[in-house]
Amino acid sequence: MIQAQTDLSPTHATMTLDLVINNFQHWRVNRVKKGKIPAELMEQAYSLVGHYPVTQITKGLGLCCSRFRAQCIGRGLIQPRSRKTASNKPKAVRQAKSQVTFVEVNTASPPSALPLSAGPIRMVLHRTDEASLEIALSQTGAAAELMAQFLRG
Repeated sequence: MIQAQTDLSPTHATMTLDLVINNFQHWRVNRVKKGKIPAELMEQAYSLVGHYPVTQITKGLGLCCSRFRAQCIGRGLIQPRSRKTASNKPKAVRQAKSQVTFVEVNTASPPSALPLSAGPIRMVLHRTDEASLEIALSQTGAAAELMAQFLRG
């Protein structure tokens, strides 16, 4: 067992971050070659989870935070973080952010980017700020200008 100054087995009830930091430092100073951190030390690190923030543990022990967090999740010690992205929100909430009821588009110049067709077209445009525009046009003449103005923001 790796010891700094006291018995620090993972089951020891009074294990503190400072004691585990001392054990990691002792191991790093006295190791013969670079290699994996001994399982005993990692068990000591895992025993701190729930008593200290993961970031404080990893910073103090000199561990990669994302790797340690993933290992803790794999062991069931912590829950994965929930990602708060727009795709997790209900569609009504995403659309309620900026609901536009009317947009005027100046189509004075004839479009050259879109081929002329006899049938109606349906356009769905998305900007990087998550705004989207869906429109059905009976004439293709206004489509290019509408698309350009929307994408400019």
